[in-house]
Amino acid sequence: MNKIKKISVAFVMVWALMACDLDKLDNPNSVSASNSDVDYVLNGIQLNFAGLYLGMSDYGMQMTRQLHFYGPTYESGYSAASFDGFWSTAYSGILVNTKQLIPVAEEKQFFVHAGIARVIEAYTLMSLVDYFGDVPFTNALDPNEFNPTADDDATVYAAALTKLDEAIANFGEVSIAKPANDMFYGGSATKWVTLAKSLKLRALIQTSRANDGDFSEAASIAGIEALVTEGDLIDAADGSEDFNFKYSKTISNPDSRHPYFTGGYLQGAGYYMSNYLMNEMFVSKGLIDPRIRYYFYRQSTGTSDVNELSCIVVEPPAHYVPEWPFCEVGSGYWGRDFGDFSGTPPDTYKRTSFGAYPAGGSFDNSNFSPVTPTQGDQGAGILPIYNSANTHFMLAEAALLGANVGTGPAPGKAVAVNPSGGTNDPYNGGVAFADPVKNRLLLGVQHSIDKVMGTFAIGSSTPGIFTGLPAGTTTIRIPSPTSGKNYKDKVMALYDAAADDDAKLEVVMKEYWLSLFGNGIDAFNSYRRTGKPGNFQAGLTVDMGKAYRSFTYPSIYVNRNSTATQKADNAVQVFWDTNPANFID
Repeated sequence: MNKIKKISVAFVMVWALMACDLDKLDNPNSVSASNSDVDYVLNGIQLNFAGLYLGMSDYGMQMTRQLHFYGPTYESGYSAASFDGFWSTAYSGILVNTKQLIPVAEEKQFFVHAGIARVIEAYTLMSLVDYFGDVPFTNALDPNEFNPTADDDATVYAAALTKLDEAIANFGEVSIAKPANDMFYGGSATKWVTLAKSLKLRALIQTSRANDGDFSEAASIAGIEALVTEGDLIDAADGSEDFNFKYSKTISNPDSRHPYFTGGYLQGAGYYMSNYLMNEMFVSKGLIDPRIRYYFYRQSTGTSDVNELSCIVVEPPAHYVPEWPFCEVGSGYWGRDFGDFSGTPPDTYKRTSFGAYPAGGSFDNSNFSPVTPTQGDQGAGILPIYNSANTHFMLAEAALLGANVGTGPAPGKAVAVNPSGGTNDPYNGGVAFADPVKNRLLLGVQHSIDKVMGTFAIGSSTPGIFTGLPAGTTTIRIPSPTSGKNYKDKVMALYDAAADDDAKLEVVMKEYWLSLFGNGIDAFNSYRRTGKPGNFQAGLTVDMGKAYRSFTYPSIYVNRNSTATQKADNAVQVFWDTNPANFID
């Protein structure tokens, strides 16, 4: 994060100077776009984008019970100032720089640079709409406009889709140079095109229930079917197309480790994990989710000390239902319940921390030992911004809307590599299910399990070779292929038992949510879009207030812009959210 901040400040200053002198094109001594370093600026845009994604994802994870939300009510959990970082990074760190970079890159025939900038610009604009609704766009980056007005959110979304098409056109041009340091795809125009089309799919799913301008269910279905026919989506089983930001083990100059690792391993667990998510993976299906040892690392087997976990002597709130955990899950899975605002006891070296995925922490081998800075992959984690599983889950949802989504990924993308060796046998005897929803659901689950189990160097046949395991380890508790098959069998059985399309959607969205650990943006979006998974754990407080349908505007926007008006409350809905009031909680 320090790296992001340092580079962000530097290149924002460069562009700020440029913006001040754009009218002095005849002055050879002024700093202008034509003599700037496009590689340097694109590098900063990518780093700022990673920082924006991480911050927004964190809040989305809290809203969808993937991380603990302190609360104790929705209104008191966040303030307008909580969102200042999102806003400033999006506008000052990304959008102002993409606006300046794109024409320069095109003039120099650096079309890959321009295309990457447009893709990041489009994702940023859609994310601003997803979280805030109406936002400044048309005159937001005009250096002569100090009080830009907010544009209609559907209009901004449409503009973002146009930018994705423009990016695809950029990648189709002959570029005389590639970026010196493309942090995602190594300058591969082909993979960036695949991402751009996948983001179009994501936008079409997100707007599939909208009724605003060009957005409607019919338009979404038509667009989705066209993309499926083209066959150029992120759906490769080996993860080679996944859009992930990769951290490293570098400790200083700057510290480039995953912030979830630095916050969860350097001085004990700095985060509280979600009891609800851990319960869903450990208890709810009657079998253990094979991903749980990768998502979470248990430092202890639990505690009976009320000084460490005071709620163990307290009865669950009266409004809690039996399906929800309270206080702890058991077997060392120890986090917090939604809206638990209590103080922090001496539990940083006892409670559950992040695991190997996506934080680059330690695989949970039932060591039950405190975290250390040298454990696991030492922070070389990822931001799972868009994985192949996302595509299949979204297409499962699209199929329930009536879209023709085919039976599976494009030829050559269908065989998954099993992390423990060999390849996975074709499920169902290699025969596609008659139900396309079931096919896509299965592929989503399979790709998620393979991604989580295969991302980090765990499971070598040499005991103890993985950094996070004690030297004397003789057993590595990697979930077997059988455990993965049993899990898929369970999901397929749940789907088969679903009585109608709404119940089937519940199964699909529950599995999508489970796969999105580390991607709170899509988790929060899909929850507001569909209202699923249902029956999320309620807050400890009986009345949590109105759930966030969009976040309130940042303080730096409403306090410094004379045209801005703060929302009445956090129940204001984004244009694609056409669901009734109290649709989510």
